[in-house]
Formats: sequence, C-alpha cells, structure tokens
Amino acid sequence: MFAEDVQEELLRGGHDIEAHFCKILRQCHEAEDQPVIPGERCVRSLKLKAWLMNRYDLAAFHPPSQYVNGIPRVTFVGLVCSIDAHIQTGKRKCLQLAVSFYTSGRELYG
Repeated sequence: MFAEDVQEELLRGGHDIEAHFCKILRQCHEAEDQPVIPGERCVRSLKLKAWLMNRYDLAAFHPPSQYVNGIPRVTFVGLVCSIDAHIQTGKRKCLQLAVSFYTSGRELYG
C-alpha cells in the first residue's frame, strides 16, 4: 500500500502531497519492522507527526466533517496518539531526541 511503486505512481499522476505522505508512512513502518537505531525510529515518527500537524489548523478543532485534510478524523487522531505513545514508552535516547526536537522547534518558531 505504501510501496515505492505506489509513491512513484502518485508522483506521475501529480499527487505530490499524497506521494510524500506515502513515503513518510512507509519509512515509519520500516523503522518499526526492521532493526534500526532507536533514535532513527523516533526521528521517523516525529517526521510523520510534524507532517500531520503542519497540515492541520489546530484552531479549527473539531473539523466540520469527519475528515482532516482528506484523512478520516479517527485515523488522524489515532496516528498522532500512537506516535506520542511510542515516544513516551521508548528508550531514553528516543525521549531525549524528542525533547531536543521539540525544544529546537520552539526556539525556531517561538
């Protein structure tokens, strides 16, 4: 479903946003399924969360429909909660990386 072939087909069809989402989600699944450095797993999860949150207007919660930028609202909330839970239950290095990621983001964006 999130294979590179699907991503390439989406790009050929002009669906750049969906292709990027496909890539980020595939990388997260690969990080969960394959042995990688825990920090890399955390980085990939945070990229997915950042992608989801940057595309959403938090001032408009609850959305007027059952979708958040084309993603079912339940799926959107589930993804964000799952990422947060994995980070919170992850190893210490992952937590330290998450803290530094959020701290640097606050410094950059106020």
